[in-house]
Amino acid sequence: MNRSKKLISNSIIFTVGNLGSKFISFFMVPLYTYFMSTTQFGQVDLVITTVNLFLPVVSLSMFDAVFRFVMDKNEDSSQTLTSGICVTIMISLLLFCFYPLLRLMHISFLAYFVLILVITSLFTLIQNFARGNGNSVVYAVAGIIDAISFATLNVLFLVFLHLNVQGYLLSYLIAMFISLIYVSFSIKIWNYFSLTSFSLSLVKRMLCYSLPLIPNSLAWWLTNDANRYIILTFVGMGGNGLYAVANKIPTILNMLFNVFTQAWQISAVDEFRSQDSEEYYSSIFNKLQGLLFLLVGVFIIIIKPFMKIFVSSLYYGAWKYVPLLLLMSVFSNMSAFLGTTYLAAKKTNGIFSTTIVGMLVNLIVSLLVTMKLEIYGTCIGGTLGFLAVIVMRLIDLRKILRIKMNYTTFLVSVVGWAFMYLGLFLPFTLNYILEIFGLGLIVIINKKVVLSLVTNIKISLNYITRKFL
Repeated sequence: MNRSKKLISNSIIFTVGNLGSKFISFFMVPLYTYFMSTTQFGQVDLVITTVNLFLPVVSLSMFDAVFRFVMDKNEDSSQTLTSGICVTIMISLLLFCFYPLLRLMHISFLAYFVLILVITSLFTLIQNFARGNGNSVVYAVAGIIDAISFATLNVLFLVFLHLNVQGYLLSYLIAMFISLIYVSFSIKIWNYFSLTSFSLSLVKRMLCYSLPLIPNSLAWWLTNDANRYIILTFVGMGGNGLYAVANKIPTILNMLFNVFTQAWQISAVDEFRSQDSEEYYSSIFNKLQGLLFLLVGVFIIIIKPFMKIFVSSLYYGAWKYVPLLLLMSVFSNMSAFLGTTYLAAKKTNGIFSTTIVGMLVNLIVSLLVTMKLEIYGTCIGGTLGFLAVIVMRLIDLRKILRIKMNYTTFLVSVVGWAFMYLGLFLPFTLNYILEIFGLGLIVIINKKVVLSLVTNIKISLNYITRKFL
């Protein structure tokens, strides 16, 4: 199978697993908006956001190293998994030892926070091992099991037992544990994990790869998720609840990109040293850019009627922030794509330095503008932060692999987005005139991308149908 078929086929496999799981989680949002106040939903959002902040620190990003090293044919799979698990467990034990000290800091829902952090570290590591070792279906199914378990437990704890924030966090913890058990048994972890396979020299090499990813993850968090704390400071917990709901729509875009990334990371490593790698990377990057803008156009068209049905009246006003968050998501995903090139080259230092620039732009703009424009200001800060990361990575990557961006397509797509966003605030007739005009610009400028994607998807679907039937 050629590389395009392989990339799209892997994307479809991950799509089957991820779309099912993510859409289950997404359509749970109405339940949250009806059974939790904006303040309560803001609290759970902050807890999970903070878990994501500490995850690479507590695990030393070993889950990234396990995925990358298990793909190397020269590395021993048993040594890779055993070393990764041992490091994660040792750090988790240290975290439990410091639990009394953490209690003195009066962190909300500390017990849930620590347990979710530890279980997520182990689950992510083993799940990434499965993906890197060729068990893509196991990786995808684990996500579905997690989502179904999470949704079922949410109904039980929120609707029937009225546990509110504690019910949400307990559902999250139990669902993650169930998924951990599934993926461990599915890959027959006992065939790979053995204390005699622990390798200190391998751990050192894995840490050389993963440690630069930790400050990058922190900086990425500051670029992406620290906005919640800025809103909390200048707007309040209720504002954070509105932001969290508005961000659920861009989460669909991020979800689709994450599905693609899971497949792309495999292809990026395989094709990094090919003779036409620059042309291949550039082609995929520009197709991705076009597809993201097309999806944004569709989302903006339906956002107002969708929010009216999807959430309670307390949250309806969140639609105003969705288009800006969608644009921020496009820039975030484009910059993340460029970041995979550093991972394929095993030169992770460049990821950190470029992310720092975006973090500083985001924080400075958000802090200055949120005081005046509230949630709008935070959205603008995040958008400009990720745009800065794109610019820096396109320049910095020339030392490794030159990726050529189609700037005309990019700028026209942004203009189309602007017309659509403006139309949302105008009366009915003008609204749809501007939205259709903006969407038309995006579709026309990305026509080649649409035709290419349709053709490749048809070819890959035929391949997968023949393979499985």
